Amino acid sequence: MDENQKNRVHEFLTARRSEQFAFLEAMIRRPSENPPADCRGIASYIADRLTKMGFSVLKYPEPEDGAAINNGGVTNLVVRHEFGEGPTIALVSHGDTAVVGSDWVRDPFAAEIDQGNIYGRGVVASKGVLTAYVYALLTLRDRVEGLNGAIELHITFDGESGGDLGCRWLLANKLVEPDLVIAAGTTHNLITTATGFLLLEVEIKGRSAPASMPQAGIDTLEAAAKVMTAIYELRQSYSKIRSRVEGIGSPSIVISQIQGGESSRSVADRTLLHIDRRLIPGEDPVKVENDLTTLIGTSVVQVPGVLCKVRRKGLSLPMVAHKNTPKLIEAFQSNAPEVMGIQLDIEGTPMDTDGRHYANAGIPTVLYGVGPKNPGDANVGGPDEVLSLDDLRRSTELLALTLSDLLTPTKA
Repeated sequence: MDENQKNRVHEFLTARRSEQFAFLEAMIRRPSENPPADCRGIASYIADRLTKMGFSVLKYPEPEDGAAINNGGVTNLVVRHEFGEGPTIALVSHGDTAVVGSDWVRDPFAAEIDQGNIYGRGVVASKGVLTAYVYALLTLRDRVEGLNGAIELHITFDGESGGDLGCRWLLANKLVEPDLVIAAGTTHNLITTATGFLLLEVEIKGRSAPASMPQAGIDTLEAAAKVMTAIYELRQSYSKIRSRVEGIGSPSIVISQIQGGESSRSVADRTLLHIDRRLIPGEDPVKVENDLTTLIGTSVVQVPGVLCKVRRKGLSLPMVAHKNTPKLIEAFQSNAPEVMGIQLDIEGTPMDTDGRHYANAGIPTVLYGVGPKNPGDANVGGPDEVLSLDDLRRSTELLALTLSDLLTPTKA
């Protein structure tokens, strides 16, 4: 992009800065925690706001069984703007957020601005990212000439629950078929790799008996305790396994939920454990699952009489770089020193991401966000989540310049 075009981008975003901030504030003030995942209000606001900006918004209802997962159902939004013949670049973000939780000092839905920072649930992940994506597209549409190709916004509302009803569903039904993808991240560093996950449900059945006569029953919580001990001992061994990708680290495993016991005065005759095992690139998910199933089985049989079933509840392969991912990285890096003052780090993340659905479909994908270099500095997913408005401004400008370069025809 020549200097004249760069100046037009900068001037346009400067003039629309207060409008961009107001868009983000309005989204923060519309709660969209997942669970319970009732995002109809924010979806309606986003669709209406984009329509008023002059974009055509396509609304795709989730699959019929989605209402059983997302409270009341939700609609995926897709915006497509064509500049001419050429590649399609998808900008992917979700409008749902993690639950608020406790320990907030500031109101998580007030969108409070203090000393150049804005606070609120989802201000970084991913409402701030969506704000940058929308205004980068708006800038190119209104101020940049000579582009070839198309830009799509993919806005979904189940990013916190895995993306199966959003990105994965859109791809599986061929409602979107991008050539390149930039998906929401929690940092403006460039993320090309992310962990996958294996979700297991362990059902342990026994026999109830009065608490005064435990020997007459078969205690499933006793068996569950042995499973838990074995899993947490296994977790300690994972520190010896390290990914070669910076930022990924070691595999992890947690028992995320326990359900057991019908009465406080009797032996528990049924217990459910939910296990979340994160997969690093290069691991064999089949072997991981088989090893875990064997470990669970050898643990529960220590309590005679129990029955155990292990069910897979979810599997997502790790996100890995594609052979054409460098094309995306080079476009960002060519503009980063001028806009951000630095070259961006290229790394992996242990966090879940909608981008994995595109990467696993063979589409070059990079995660790019508006947060600081270290997501921990923004309290992403924690209390008092915060975003520097200067980071939002600079990240939006870098994205606009990067997209422009990707859609500018190369001279013969």
